[in-house]
Amino acid sequence: MSLVLSKLRLSAVAAALFGFSCISFAQAAVTTTYVNLGAGGNALLRVPSPLAGSPRDQIGIFVMHPSSSFINSPICTELANRGYRTLCADNPFSFNANAYKGYEDHSAIIARGINCLKSIAPPGQANSPCTSISGISKIIVIGHSMAGPMMAFYQNIAENGAATCQKPERLIPCDTTNLSNLPKADGVILLDSHLGDAVATMTYIDPAVVNEAQPAVRNPRLDMFDPRNGFDPNTGVAQYGDDFIEAFLARQSERNNQLIDQALDELRHIENGTGNLYPDDMPFVVPGSVGARLFQPDTRLLRCTQDNYLLLTNANPAGEGPKQICSVRLSSGRAADALSFNSVTNTSVRAWLGAHSVLTTDEYNQTPDDLTGIVYESSNTSTPTNVEGITKPLLIMVMGAHYFMRPNEIILAHATNTNDKTMAAVEGATHGFTPCANCPGAPFGDTVKRLFDFVDVWLTEPGRF
Repeated sequence: MSLVLSKLRLSAVAAALFGFSCISFAQAAVTTTYVNLGAGGNALLRVPSPLAGSPRDQIGIFVMHPSSSFINSPICTELANRGYRTLCADNPFSFNANAYKGYEDHSAIIARGINCLKSIAPPGQANSPCTSISGISKIIVIGHSMAGPMMAFYQNIAENGAATCQKPERLIPCDTTNLSNLPKADGVILLDSHLGDAVATMTYIDPAVVNEAQPAVRNPRLDMFDPRNGFDPNTGVAQYGDDFIEAFLARQSERNNQLIDQALDELRHIENGTGNLYPDDMPFVVPGSVGARLFQPDTRLLRCTQDNYLLLTNANPAGEGPKQICSVRLSSGRAADALSFNSVTNTSVRAWLGAHSVLTTDEYNQTPDDLTGIVYESSNTSTPTNVEGITKPLLIMVMGAHYFMRPNEIILAHATNTNDKTMAAVEGATHGFTPCANCPGAPFGDTVKRLFDFVDVWLTEPGRF
């Protein structure tokens, strides 16, 4: 579906939502059961009392995050309260973001979660709660934040096979061990999604670091936390000049690509058995790779979308627009994190290349409504690259008090193989869905309810599933 048709779809959803402008559910009685998915996956299955004849009874929802605990995610509780059976899972990397080498390390648990909702028990668990599930005919995977790129990767591989993550454009091919015969989801929902693990790391690379072995030696002309460059240490707010932004981003891109070259060189030695390195992998420690993100303290950057989308507001929960969406977020970013051991990424060569590396070009830039010069296809974690392979319905929801306006619009533009894609924003919602209390325009009302009411209407729109 073209972007124009997508807007027509938005209007249809808005009309449906407006018809229930005072949506109120008799909150379903929800039974919660622990599920052992195996392979280190632990989950909670939430089963609401059935709603006679409701389309919600036919939809199962799976939620997981690559490195945070989502077993009690509000996504699952909110949607279970609206009548959906939901399965929220943790995994072995839920508290270790630097341990996985790519989203292929999560795919086995996602597959088991989807199969569980299809009443297929995990291997060796004949008496699993999964076997008690019946009547689900459609599975939706939901990815929030960094789970967005993870779910996009999973669905891309499920639809197109493991060869798609071994293309020559990738810096390092995926490990295909757990990527055979993955069950497909019937729809994908991305909530305030990252552009990918690798893009997130790249935008954190600190160009002020002069020597990798002496990270405290810094170039003050490239230090985003130096007041002389436009940063106010008292408020945490920055207004950087054009010359500083240009110099900062040029060196950030250069250092990023130098780190990739270093990791690729070490990988060649590992694979060729030269250099007296371990034959399987090596440590890769990068100081100044967490916390130096220019657009966090300078809220003028990545503030707005380029096109128009539906905005769910406190005054009009059904949505206003379509209109250009601009973030009302407050500045963030802490010098204390960027200038200490907290800024170090401690991982391995393979994990740095697989989960944290994406190439950039001379066109790399951050503006109020764009992010350019990223070679998305160089990383298997890139959400834009992975949504290109998705043919199923896709919903993208952006939180209006965060910084993913243009990034999520980029994801939408790359979703070229689905004829059903929708993007909308929730006014004043923080990254965690709750309203921003101190942002311009507050109070914003119940942003959580507006978000999940919209998701519910999208899920039950006639003809979609």
